[in-house]
Amino acid sequence: MNMTAFLNQYKPPVMPLPLTKRPPAASGVMGWNDTINDRPAPVGKVIPIGQRNSTLSHKAGQLLKRYGAEDGRALEEFKKYVAKCEQPLDAKELSTIWNSAMKFFHGVIAVSPDYLPPDQYAAQEFADDLIPEHYTDVGQAKRLAALYGDKLRYSDATLWMTYDGARWAENSPAARGLVHDLTERQLTQAREMVTAATDALLKAQEQDDKAATEQAKGDKQFAEDYHKFARKYQHSSRISATLTEATPYLQINVDRLDGDAFLLNTPAGTVDLRSGVMRPHDPEDYCTKLTGCSPGGDGKEMFLEFLDRVTCGDRQLQDYLQMIAGMFAVGAVYRECLIIAYGSGGNGKSTLFNLFAMVMITTAGTVRRSSVSPLARCWMAVQDKKAELTSTWK
Repeated sequence: MNMTAFLNQYKPPVMPLPLTKRPPAASGVMGWNDTINDRPAPVGKVIPIGQRNSTLSHKAGQLLKRYGAEDGRALEEFKKYVAKCEQPLDAKELSTIWNSAMKFFHGVIAVSPDYLPPDQYAAQEFADDLIPEHYTDVGQAKRLAALYGDKLRYSDATLWMTYDGARWAENSPAARGLVHDLTERQLTQAREMVTAATDALLKAQEQDDKAATEQAKGDKQFAEDYHKFARKYQHSSRISATLTEATPYLQINVDRLDGDAFLLNTPAGTVDLRSGVMRPHDPEDYCTKLTGCSPGGDGKEMFLEFLDRVTCGDRQLQDYLQMIAGMFAVGAVYRECLIIAYGSGGNGKSTLFNLFAMVMITTAGTVRRSSVSPLARCWMAVQDKKAELTSTWK
């Protein structure tokens, strides 16, 4: 399909004005030949009036590079993109933009040694991934969520959390660092686009190629606007604004954090305690805890010798301690226990429970002796009273 056929068949929808300014009902749908001033302003469009030519020229070139010019896919996508204009361009301007892009594609892009056919190009990341849909806080926030959603999340209880490849942790400075990374990538891409567009414009002017010159001018203007945006969004106020507007796209319910009580997160991977199978870390598990070491056999004989010595070979006591260790590993409370290890010094009490705490380093905590002493005294008083009552009944 050529541009003329496209213009003849495409009929943009009539967008209603506010109720106080609604015009009389029209007998038909306005076509491409209507003047811009006769059209009501579209609702929710994203290409401002001052950026239409440069943006559409750049997009037409990208679509042709991505889809080619053979099956009409590029033109179909261009039709959809044209509808994003805050106010539509007239048919003559649209025709000039598309035809210039086609001429530039056939005369420059398609004959370049670096050109990739559509089937190969589709396998690569599309360059627009870094470019916001519109140059606003919300547009930048959507890019942040799309590109960094696997390592950045927000909840009301934790505020900003980042994923380090093994677990999620509360870290607002790291969240800002991810926005820094995004803007630096955008700035690098914008510089490259400005350089490439400038070179293309000079080449087109040297060859006195009017179509290629118009296309290159549009690309250069688009690249310069993008570069200006990238520089602006490295300012502290815009970084804060980006994070603020990204909250709806990255927010999760706090109940999802450590939601599976039977996943034990270790440095080597995540163990499913129901099966004993370890699998790679996955941000979708939303684990916030990490053990101090990974499962393995190193030091096994030393530990078993220690356990045998401190329990005096009591297998039943060893099994009980193993059950206690298992209760530490499960991320939910199924049984409330207060374990009191007592006895004379040097019998392994502190060594064993300190070992448990070192393994469960992000879930273990310390209770002050002053908090436990009243409870211990109460327990001893109860035992003394029981002994007294028993003696009386005898």
